[in-house]
Amino acid sequence: MSDVPALIDIVEPAAPVVAQAGHGGWYAVLALCVLLVALAVFIWRKRRQPVRLALKQLRALRQKLHAGEHAPHEVVLLIALEVRHGLGVKHLRAEVPPERISLQDQARWPEFMRELDRLLYQHEGELQQERVVALFAQGEYWLKRYARRSALRRMEV
Repeated sequence: MSDVPALIDIVEPAAPVVAQAGHGGWYAVLALCVLLVALAVFIWRKRRQPVRLALKQLRALRQKLHAGEHAPHEVVLLIALEVRHGLGVKHLRAEVPPERISLQDQARWPEFMRELDRLLYQHEGELQQERVVALFAQGEYWLKRYARRSALRRMEV
């Protein structure tokens, strides 16, 4: 009878490793899926970042125009620079639209450039606030549709 109390202290054997490995595969697949989704979000945000920055810059320009911090001619020039930078081109020309522009927008591009030129070279007294605001809307349109990462340096306003 002296052997019975010694048997009570025996610890049960550990579960087999094969039984625990069944859930490890699912955890690895789940971790891989989370990693792929995070990578996709990161790439999407990096790709859309120039658009967000350019639009943010245009909104700041609009506020500065309404606050009277910039003259309308300065704002028109800064809109042109922001569109140039956002589209990733060295020069804005009516006869040479940026590369990725669709066929329907290729017809709109020269009109946008002519309006931009008219506003740039108009006398200060003749420059109307409504036309500058319309130029903001057109600049936002081009940036939302065709902005991309550019090697050109951004000018700080």
